[in-house]
Amino acid sequence: MSRIAGLIAIAFTGLIAAGALDYGSFRRLAVVTAALFVAGDLVAALGIRNPAHRAESVAPQAMAQCRGRITAPPVGPLTR
Repeated sequence: MSRIAGLIAIAFTGLIAAGALDYGSFRRLAVVTAALFVAGDLVAALGIRNPAHRAESVAPQAMAQCRGRITAPPVGPLTR
């Protein structure tokens, strides 16, 4: 979102600055950019949701077969 806010501020620089770029227009540009950043943060805070994920339990036998193994488990049935 902050990239979009920066791009919008750059795109409207001439409109916000209202002519020559002096101290007053630079200050307006900085305030508008900051306001866009805050608006983007609010949209992200309200719009992005990460629902809780419940992990599935693994059978102890399956977990015991995978401990200490560097490579992937064999494809076929295990023989001991």
